[in-house]
Amino acid sequence: MEDQKIEPCLKQPLRLLKAASDGKSEAETPANGLYTEILKNPERYFQDRKKELPYLDYLEMTECQRETNLKQMLRKPGNGSLLPMLYRNVYESWENGMPICRRLDWEYPQDKKVLLYLQEFMIGDLLVVPEKEKSEIYLPEGLWLYPWTGKVYQGKRCRKLKNQSEQLELYIRLGAVLILAEDTACVKEQNWELLTMDYYPCKECLQDGFLYEDDRETDAYKNGKYRKTYYHTSYDGNQKAYGLSISNAEGDFEGRFAGKRRTLRIRCHELLGERVKQVLINGRKQTFERILKSKEARVFGTAGAAPDSDVAELVVEHPLSECVHVDFVMEWQGVRPFT
Repeated sequence: MEDQKIEPCLKQPLRLLKAASDGKSEAETPANGLYTEILKNPERYFQDRKKELPYLDYLEMTECQRETNLKQMLRKPGNGSLLPMLYRNVYESWENGMPICRRLDWEYPQDKKVLLYLQEFMIGDLLVVPEKEKSEIYLPEGLWLYPWTGKVYQGKRCRKLKNQSEQLELYIRLGAVLILAEDTACVKEQNWELLTMDYYPCKECLQDGFLYEDDRETDAYKNGKYRKTYYHTSYDGNQKAYGLSISNAEGDFEGRFAGKRRTLRIRCHELLGERVKQVLINGRKQTFERILKSKEARVFGTAGAAPDSDVAELVVEHPLSECVHVDFVMEWQGVRPFT
């Protein structure tokens, strides 16, 4: 693989995946089947997409910083839980050529100020800032959660970094639904029959997304052998309730990961001065557990306490042929804690 022939914005993910497939990285490739074509001949694979997406031509990035930070994020204990998000991005890259990691001007093309902060990039709803790159960062439009402290920052503003630490600078875009898998030593063996949906509700930022799955071993996905489970969020101002709708799974594939039902651990983070008062599933009242915030909790943990806020947690059985709708009815606790 000759790096100079690969689109700059794709070098880092390809390096990560190739190192994983060669057994040189702690982060194993999550699915050989989908990556096979890219790893064999990346120049040929992306040739047509350059014509379709000329925007890629100037997506120059600080590749070493991105590679270092993404590897660091995936290698930390517990962060293998992020693989469902990364796998969806890889699928979208295969389907339409979208970068796996997306620079801010890709995500926010109308905001000219992001051009001054091109070292920052997005992976799904996560904004990643390379370590020790600058003493000032920029948060685009929206509300942004710093998950280690629970502080929420207003977007379209710069933020001064008081201390340059070894800790990765990472923010979660509020409104996000992060789908997390149980962490394992080898993510090739991750079983997605139990998934966590971490919901960070925000009525100003409603969201649509999907979980992508295939057999992880063959190229049958090229012939439509894969599955998507869509979700979207909503807000009912009269009921003061956030809704999370999960569709029936569309599509099918064969193999040991093609189960027909799964267990969802759904966790609603109690942010912005709101607190969960009641939970309904398909209109029926459910019991839930409130887990208090803990500074010692792990970011991207799939169960237990969170470091950013109290969480309301419940477990839902989801036959993949059915739809599930969850309502989180909220009560007001105080002033929205913007910084």
